Amino acid sequence: MSDLFSTTAEQRATQFAALLQEFRDQFHQPLFDSVGVAAPPLSKRQLALLLGVSPTLIVKYENAEIDPFDIRWGVMNRISVVLGLSLDELNAVLACQQNPSALLRSQQPNLSKKRGRRSISD
Repeated sequence: MSDLFSTTAEQRATQFAALLQEFRDQFHQPLFDSVGVAAPPLSKRQLALLLGVSPTLIVKYENAEIDPFDIRWGVMNRISVVLGLSLDELNAVLACQQNPSALLRSQQPNLSKKRGRRSISD
């Protein structure tokens, strides 16, 4: 956890941007694996709906304009749930200890509608 605080805001923002971009790129891939074609990425608007934030914030997150420490805890918790990561795994990515690509490949996204969470079809 101390490594998380030793990283700069710019490093955390860059890692967070890479994590979201990787998630968008990999989101549909399991559906397309059986036919052997590349999947289209999840749109920024769809990601915004899943996370319950505005598309403008998604653009800012992906351009590494916002330090993840400046994002409300509720939004970060929702992001970790949707990405299928624990908060510790999310912190490891932000601390530059974990590669977002490798971590996301081993996880399944959680798109349940429990407790008011949105699904991609909303």
